[in-house]
Amino acid sequence: MAGDALAPQPRLRGHSWVPEPSRSTISTDRKRVVITDGHHRHHDATEAAARMSTARTPGPAQVRSGGRGCRLVVMALIGAAVFAAWRTCAPDRPEHAPPLLIGTARPGTTRIAPGTVGRPDGFVDGTGWPDACAFLSDAEIRAVLPQAARIRRTGGEVGLSTMNAFDATGGPLTAPRASCTYKFEVPGLNGVVIRVVEEIDARPEVVDMNWSNLISHRDDVPGALGAENCAAGTAAQPMTCRKGQLAYDVSFDLLQAFSTTALRGRKLHVRHGGKSTAFDLDDDRRGLGRFQNTVIEPELAKTINAKIVKADRARP
Repeated sequence: MAGDALAPQPRLRGHSWVPEPSRSTISTDRKRVVITDGHHRHHDATEAAARMSTARTPGPAQVRSGGRGCRLVVMALIGAAVFAAWRTCAPDRPEHAPPLLIGTARPGTTRIAPGTVGRPDGFVDGTGWPDACAFLSDAEIRAVLPQAARIRRTGGEVGLSTMNAFDATGGPLTAPRASCTYKFEVPGLNGVVIRVVEEIDARPEVVDMNWSNLISHRDDVPGALGAENCAAGTAAQPMTCRKGQLAYDVSFDLLQAFSTTALRGRKLHVRHGGKSTAFDLDDDRRGLGRFQNTVIEPELAKTINAKIVKADRARP
């Protein structure tokens, strides 16, 4: 097989931060609601009572002025009542999000088994690739991100074309369950994403031949995180690891999430390893992306690598 027989699937990694819509409030200013006579003078209750005892029959202008004043008073009272009801019934949300807590990998006992090689090009048929949505359980995600809630999974297919350099065997391959998007919430943010994409399920020799194309000159992560190799993630590329027959990508992204509560000073506070760091969401998005690549993604990769069943290289 040629070194460029398998290239990573292109990805669109757009980020957006949608600020929280501002709360609308109803306010009333009773000082602006006054009853006026024809000369637009202010009156208190005592003066008004005295004038009523000596007043002539009001003219048309006075009647219109008095009616308008009554309407303003009624509108002010209704507005005050609506505001009070809104304050009573409004959802009790924290004004500011608590820090984002980062934990460590705690792999479960479920194994990730590669498929059985059956194609002449050395690949597993696409229907035999493992389900990417089973790579991380809810408990394993919460071990790394303890505040993760409402975890949802959306599976997808991976398509590629293979060719054996020695006998020109190969062809198109579609793995219907080889990608998964995990979407969830953390305090203050909705739409946080973990994405897992299987790149190869084939004989280890085939993985060897394609590894340099997959990593695209990225640096290996020291210690390989429990795999044979892992290439560090970047702003444009996910972390990529290989173990036995499997090569896969894993990425974490909260830069495209949107805020569900106020973030004080547009800063996201992160607590990890006993230290607290504040990332400015306007001016330090690159720093936050680096934190995702170097701290969070490695813990997710450790979890997955510990569960992959490593195939014997001697297996046909």
